[in-house]
Amino acid sequence: VQMEGLTGNIGFDDLGRRENYTLSIMEMTVDSDVVKIAEWSDYSGLITVPAKYTRVHTLEGVEAGRTYIVLTILEEPYTMYRKAEPGEILVGNNRFEGYCKDLADLIANKTGIKYELRLVKDGKYGVENPDVPGGFDGVIGELVRKEADIGIAGVTITSSRERVVDFTTPFMELRISIMIKNPVKQKPGFFSFLSPLAEEVWAAVGIVIVFVSLILYLVHRWSPMGNKKKVSPNGNVEMINEFDFWNSFWFTLSSLLKAGSVVLPSRFSPSEWQTSETLHGTRLTNDFNVINSLWFTLGAFMQQGCDISPRIVGAVWWFFTLILISSYTANLAAFLTVERMVTPINSADDLAKQTEVEYGTLQAGSTRDFFKASQQF
Repeated sequence: VQMEGLTGNIGFDDLGRRENYTLSIMEMTVDSDVVKIAEWSDYSGLITVPAKYTRVHTLEGVEAGRTYIVLTILEEPYTMYRKAEPGEILVGNNRFEGYCKDLADLIANKTGIKYELRLVKDGKYGVENPDVPGGFDGVIGELVRKEADIGIAGVTITSSRERVVDFTTPFMELRISIMIKNPVKQKPGFFSFLSPLAEEVWAAVGIVIVFVSLILYLVHRWSPMGNKKKVSPNGNVEMINEFDFWNSFWFTLSSLLKAGSVVLPSRFSPSEWQTSETLHGTRLTNDFNVINSLWFTLGAFMQQGCDISPRIVGAVWWFFTLILISSYTANLAAFLTVERMVTPINSADDLAKQTEVEYGTLQAGSTRDFFKASQQF
């Protein structure tokens, strides 16, 4: 199969490779003309064509014998003061070194001009300033006021600056970056078990424990089922209520900690045995029998206390502790097993919203203008 295309004859050999074609190599001139500079074919290779045009701009407007004022600003590694050798006296352009100095020398050698390298008077790159002549300060301002002819420095190209001066192709492209200390790995500390809940929550839990204990004490105090008969040593029968405020507090705390409300196993604890007068004489009794032991075990498993108390208040408290403990245990493992990376600032938005980390920009720079003009900041 053969046909004519934009690149000439289109044909293929037995191996499927294109054959019998020629490619023209073109180049665009400074006047936006396209000219042929070479051609390539599969049988003769690359053949250059003699150039019939000027490939560089003519130096129109360059005044012979004039010394041009080139403005720059001290900033490593672009422009720096050069250190003199022993016995050497540095004058004129030889006082400086750096990328901008080398670039100025290269331009001068290519164009044949003379130049004088000067530092900007106020040490600024140049931003809009209505208080100075020309509306700009720094390098841009001196160029606007024609105090200098050329500016060679690390000046960022912005829309406001482009309105008043002409920029060449940038020799370096930079973006706005936020520099901050590397995040620090935070390992669990001694009080890391408190981390799953906020300080306000822990304070509220402490207040609620005291409040619920007081409610239980009052309700049990007024309940006729909370009083028990007890024979005193002198033979008098007294009505007592063992559910005082401290027992109420202990019951509330034990419910929160998933435990019963007795301190030691009652059968082996001498403090749990009480003397009571019966028809058969004086006997030692222990209220913590098998049924009460079963109730204690079930209460601990169900995150409840084992004392017989007003169930309405107790049920509300148990429901509260169920939600609280479930939320706490769900977050505790992640806080203790994972090394958290403390990254207080991840974006410019985080930087603007916080007040702990102080930040700033160059006073007369494009970054300051960017944040100043941004609606977000």
